[in-house]
Amino acid sequence: MIYSFNSRIRYSETDKKGDLTFPALLDYFQDTSTFHGEDNGLPLDLLYEKNLTWILGSWQVRLFKTAKLGDRVTSSTWAYNFNHCLGYRHYSLSDDNGEYIAVADTQYVLMDFAKMTPVEIDQFFVDGYTLEPDFHINLKLPRKIRPAKEEEKLEAVAVQPHMIDTNKHVNNSQYIKTAMAFLPEDFSFNCFRCEYKKQAHLGDVFYPARSKTDKGIQIKLYDADGSLFFISEWTTDNNQSGDQYVTNR
Repeated sequence: MIYSFNSRIRYSETDKKGDLTFPALLDYFQDTSTFHGEDNGLPLDLLYEKNLTWILGSWQVRLFKTAKLGDRVTSSTWAYNFNHCLGYRHYSLSDDNGEYIAVADTQYVLMDFAKMTPVEIDQFFVDGYTLEPDFHINLKLPRKIRPAKEEEKLEAVAVQPHMIDTNKHVNNSQYIKTAMAFLPEDFSFNCFRCEYKKQAHLGDVFYPARSKTDKGIQIKLYDADGSLFFISEWTTDNNQSGDQYVTNR
């Protein structure tokens, strides 16, 4: 089942140019999948009653055009595969002409909320989401990111209370907002991917590092022992057509 909701770009979602910010775009996507569950018998409260939660494992995003203050947009999502404890979900944001502003692919892990261990996905979720196997996005990017060896260490960032969500850990968008603060000023990109390696909690500290690659920039967030919380890659390609990546039924 493809789930959509209509909205309008708010001032609070824009940058100094009046453009939709990248974190706000990802918030649209995250909110859309949350609404999908709320409206299809899989609300967060019910999952918590069952001691279950979805943990985001990775993002892949391509940007095709800019959304501006006041633009009317449609945010859509659909689950397209379940495999043991893993769930896969696509997203799109389109303008009022139906043209794609951005598309994304994600991988989630279903977890036991108390033990924080993976749980096999059962028919309860399959029935609730109704997979869409014939409508897909091919972002042509490997899901795994190979860390660059050379890196520049950056100023540490302590996890703040506002970063914590209902899962009692740092929300996925907060890693991205933290990483973006270390991109060069006026750096532009239209391809993004990231992996969440482990959960961060209140009291943790991010130790960021930045690397230049042939195609763009990597930002990593380490813990005090040098283990990765998060790795992201921000790059550019010359193909700006959403039709190259979206296949309709």
